[in-house]
Amino acid sequence: MSFDWYAQRFTTFSGRFRYRWLDRFMSGGLSLQELHEAEGSSSRRIFWSHQQNFSLNSSLTASLDYASSSRIISRNSVDPLLAVATIDSRLNFQKKLAWGQLNVGGSRTQLLNGPQVTTNFPSIQFTPNPISISPSVTWSPSFSLSNQLQSNVGQGVLVTFGPGDTSHELLDSRATSIAIGTPLPLGRWQWSNSFSIA
Repeated sequence: MSFDWYAQRFTTFSGRFRYRWLDRFMSGGLSLQELHEAEGSSSRRIFWSHQQNFSLNSSLTASLDYASSSRIISRNSVDPLLAVATIDSRLNFQKKLAWGQLNVGGSRTQLLNGPQVTTNFPSIQFTPNPISISPSVTWSPSFSLSNQLQSNVGQGVLVTFGPGDTSHELLDSRATSIAIGTPLPLGRWQWSNSFSIA
């Protein structure tokens, strides 16, 4: 547990808990920070890191960071680099199958100096093992999918409510892409095939 105090500006309460479970091949930690400004505003930040091996062929890695108000953290930072940094979260699951490799995960980025949040989830990559059709012909397919969501993006649409009363409306967006690769080596020749949808 820890306590920070900045005269006439803010107080911060922090706590951290770490764990390690040997026979479950699991380790990680959880931390909580609560910041109260002198004027009454507050922000809560939660960070969780976790690593786990389910077997020799599958594992999970997570690094999740969330803040209820990134602006409060930014304007009360005494570190100038932290004032313009980002709050990043990562999640990744890997599994090696008898016939290929599968990766599933995602990410989330929250700006400290603005309301914009970018989320990439799900992100899927699957690479089957090369398939030998004949001694001189091998098929190596692949598949990937990504989905990006952006919220509270920048200076969006200018909305006018009346004379001298205007505001910029924040925007949201989504971009999804799918890619399939089916390269086919024919002896010394390489026939590349790919399909993509956006």
